[in-house]
Amino acid sequence: MNKPNDEQGWHMEHPLSVLIVEDSDSDAELMVRQLRQAGIEFTHERVDTAAAMSAALKNRAWNVVLSDYRLPSFNAGEALAMVRDSGLDIPFIVVSGVIEESKAVELMRSGAHDYLMKSNLSRLAPAVKRELAEAHERHEHRVAQKELRLRVLENEKVQAALRAALEEQRESAAQIRRLNTAYATLSQTNEAIVRMGNREELFDRICRIAVDTGGYLGAWIGLLDDDGKTLAPVARAGSLDDYVASLRISADPGDAAGRGPAATAVREGKPCYSNDFLNDPSTAPWHEQARAFGFRSAAALPLTRRNFVVGTLCLYAAETGVFDGQTRDLLVEMARDVSFALENFDREALRRQAESDMRESERLFRSVVEQNIAAIFMIDDGRIVFANPRTSEILGYTPGELNGRIALELVAEADREDVGRMLQAVASGQVKVIERNISGLHKDGSLVDIGARATLAILDNKPMILAVAQDIGERKKAQEEIQRYVSRLEQAMMTTVEAVSTMVELRDPYTAGHERRVGELAAALGSEMGLPEETITGLSMTGYVHDIGKISIPAEILSKPGRLTAIEYELVKNHSRSGYDILKSVEFPWPLAEIILQHHERMDGSGYPQQLKGEQIILEARIMAVADVVESMASHRPYRPALGLDKALEEIEKNSGRLYDPQVADACLRLFRQRSYRIPD
Repeated sequence: MNKPNDEQGWHMEHPLSVLIVEDSDSDAELMVRQLRQAGIEFTHERVDTAAAMSAALKNRAWNVVLSDYRLPSFNAGEALAMVRDSGLDIPFIVVSGVIEESKAVELMRSGAHDYLMKSNLSRLAPAVKRELAEAHERHEHRVAQKELRLRVLENEKVQAALRAALEEQRESAAQIRRLNTAYATLSQTNEAIVRMGNREELFDRICRIAVDTGGYLGAWIGLLDDDGKTLAPVARAGSLDDYVASLRISADPGDAAGRGPAATAVREGKPCYSNDFLNDPSTAPWHEQARAFGFRSAAALPLTRRNFVVGTLCLYAAETGVFDGQTRDLLVEMARDVSFALENFDREALRRQAESDMRESERLFRSVVEQNIAAIFMIDDGRIVFANPRTSEILGYTPGELNGRIALELVAEADREDVGRMLQAVASGQVKVIERNISGLHKDGSLVDIGARATLAILDNKPMILAVAQDIGERKKAQEEIQRYVSRLEQAMMTTVEAVSTMVELRDPYTAGHERRVGELAAALGSEMGLPEETITGLSMTGYVHDIGKISIPAEILSKPGRLTAIEYELVKNHSRSGYDILKSVEFPWPLAEIILQHHERMDGSGYPQQLKGEQIILEARIMAVADVVESMASHRPYRPALGLDKALEEIEKNSGRLYDPQVADACLRLFRQRSYRIPD
């Protein structure tokens, strides 16, 4: 239904809507013809009763009404009253065959705009055009008067609003300047975190950034002493050096020196602000110094390491009220980033220790190799590139004589072809290990019965064959030596993987233990499915690092207690690809990177990030998906309490075959319901 015309003016270039109040089709057609001959574009409707006219006025917008004076059931006066009662200001022109002049004058006084005789319809088009133009002028005049009244009535309100808007604009501009400064400070802090190599350099740089970029009078970082009773400044910048040097801050709330912002932030583990320092009772011990050094507000933000408060970052400003809501949020983020950097330094120390341990392990390996009772060779492209001294005792050649020699020349003719195929299979990766007894060829031409074992190893990032040969009688002892070395390597690798897992948990403390539990559950599922021991070990190892990609997600998103926004959820979903990118170039005997990339894929293609389906998803990733879902649903999360094991198993059972591999789902249900498996603490 169209809304009736109200205050809108019409221009002649638009098609008009003409309402004709006439009981004669022929008379109405004459009017229509006159208007069309005058070049007026229009649509029209003819009505001949009051009810029809009332409906027409409600259902459509009209620009002009042409009305006969007398109709069988009503007349032009009644039609005019209906137009007037509807509130429309549109031309009403009476077109009649016979009308007394007094009646016509009465209609004009009642609001009709013109009248003309049907015998003189040549006047119709000019009258319509004239009245439409006058109606438009009346409309414009009313609009102008209305606007003038509004201006007069609202002048004081507008002025007041303008004053308020200007004040708000000034406040907003000041806030924007503060936020821009805070953002720049945060950005430079993050750059410093990336570039600084140690804690001392980082602390000095952060204090300098707070003063030079943040515009604060002073900044200092303090750390708790070993007994946790005193907070001592370790870095500072700005014009408050003498003030900071004089500080004695206690962690004891019973001590007046322990009730200020810095000690409160450390003790309570949350930011403490004093936006009116001189009128804050808790800062009374430092009021005199604040007046002397010119600061009027202060902020103290706790610094943490491994979820324990270890110190504080303190900032001082010359104005009151500086630390408002959004500025506080950015400063909290800055403190979190610094805390994360402290944990990074710890992790870097662990990494360096791991590297040192690895170098020591390599030294021990070389010592073991050189002093081993077995002959040990490294073979590259079929030639010996390393041999230990034991080769002289077993085969008669010194290591120098063997360097560059074709390895198969040390094998008796009868075994040479067979051994060559085996070495090629190892070099190509078709088999990982070969082990057999062969006849070796001594330097003096005699045959030596030896036990030989060959596998692929990485030396200087290049794959080579590691071959061990020994007298059959000494074989067991040599194997034990090698096994001890392999165990050390495996332990070193496991230690590294656990360190990586710990690093992820530090970013997301609310899911601490999640990766370990997922790894153990995945290994249990692999065992229940009868998979090889090597695959089961790979599942356990992958579990420890399957969420390593979360280190690319801001910590505040990982620990957010409420529902994630769409953008935050997309960031979280990217963690599987980030984890893949981190580990794809690392050499493992298992497809760790692929498992991490695919562990959120689902059998029906509804997962991410590649929307793989069915057998496109590797088996280990299908197992990891079930283990991850069960452990996650059974455990507490920042955004919800634990749903419980029963709910988790119900999810797996309900979506077996659609989301989850049915064989893996069946193994999971057997494991818990028949084997009474329990998720480890």
